[in-house]
Amino acid sequence: NLLEGVIVDDEKDYITIRSPAMESLIRVGHGVTGYEGMAVALALRPEKLVVSADEPAQPFNKVSGIIEEIAYLGSHSVLHVKLVSGQHLLANVANSQRWASERFTWNDRVWLSWHDLAGVVLNS
Repeated sequence: NLLEGVIVDDEKDYITIRSPAMESLIRVGHGVTGYEGMAVALALRPEKLVVSADEPAQPFNKVSGIIEEIAYLGSHSVLHVKLVSGQHLLANVANSQRWASERFTWNDRVWLSWHDLAGVVLNS
């Protein structure tokens, strides 16, 4: 998963990125070698995303979308989520219930969120 954007706030302990793929801002919990206005991308592994039916309370690092595909892999499923922007993100969910469909299924609107240290910032 790659979220491209631009650094809008560059501080010693964090940066904030605006991405056209989502409405909320992206907060990265550490500084980077960069500057405001610099093009970057945030790489997020599918297992680092939290999937929920309700909007997270956090102001950063969240985006909603529709589940278009589900790949069942035994211990977990991979959700293919289409964002309003048209971009797709993959998210892993543990199959802790008897049937994967008991939790999320096709065409469900879900929220994806992540911790501010979950991703890796890449220079474009």
